[in-house]
Amino acid sequence: MSNESRRTRLRGALAWVGLGFSTFSLLLVLPTLIDQSDGAGSFADDLGLLLWTPLLILALCALTRTLGPRALIGALLAGFFGTVSMATMVGRPIIERFGTDSSFAIALWVPLTEELLKLAPVALLLFLCRNRERRPSTGDIVLYGAVIGLGFTVHENALLGRNIDGGWFGHLPFSLFVPSLTSATNGAQSMLVGGHMVYTALAALGLAVTMTYRRIRWARLAAPIAFGVVLLEHATVNQLTSTPEGADLSAWAQASSMLTLGGHLSVVLLITGLGAVTWHESRLLQPRTDPAAPSVLRRWGANVFRPARADVARRAAVLAHSSATANRRSF
Repeated sequence: MSNESRRTRLRGALAWVGLGFSTFSLLLVLPTLIDQSDGAGSFADDLGLLLWTPLLILALCALTRTLGPRALIGALLAGFFGTVSMATMVGRPIIERFGTDSSFAIALWVPLTEELLKLAPVALLLFLCRNRERRPSTGDIVLYGAVIGLGFTVHENALLGRNIDGGWFGHLPFSLFVPSLTSATNGAQSMLVGGHMVYTALAALGLAVTMTYRRIRWARLAAPIAFGVVLLEHATVNQLTSTPEGADLSAWAQASSMLTLGGHLSVVLLITGLGAVTWHESRLLQPRTDPAAPSVLRRWGANVFRPARADVARRAAVLAHSSATANRRSF
């Protein structure tokens, strides 16, 4: 065995040890989370609503998978432990300084820091995987971001003692894809709330498109537009929920609600954008016609949860080559 192979195996073993320790820590705090979520039934209901969307993304992107289960477990733990702790650390002093009725603290600082912190692991993954030989699929990056948002939501809801007031038929047709959608209401004002999972997944989609196809002019706008929509919706929801009952909503929040289609814009962009990039990348990865090749259904089933290493390597290489070719053609 070569030295490089030994180092690769050692890094893999250390990564699994780290994930094992973090998972054990999660199991230790699980009873407390369940108690804070009004019991095991409420906690299971919330978890089921949250898991539905990542499972759908997993199924949609099965034939373009380039990340294994270890990366997704790491994303869940990063969202649950790291981002929530850091968001609390940078947010609490500002809230204590300006108060819970401050628009700057609640509607600007908290949404901005939370969205940046949740997006940081996605940016790090894209940066580390940025080379000409291999790159992750955009669908996997969206899945990675959604799982980070899931972990963040579970921990935050437990800390605040709240449950998800959503369901598969609560906000049709979008709730069939994202049953964790809720709504924020204050008097006559109402807005759809995509939540951390939708916001992080959309921001991850925009960042992945911009970094992957950065030489294409329209692709450069994907990251700022996606993050701008996410920040605007998050800020408006926070402003809406912090406005006293019966008081008029600020002019900027009313305008923002109209611009974001009452909070629907993030969900629409996520569903349509993910569908478009998955269709594009699945065409790039479509194997040549071979009578002996397994059917699409069999290949899909074999790649939903644990894609083969050989398939992952081939897809990552093909996607990297296609991105480089597209970037060269843009000049």
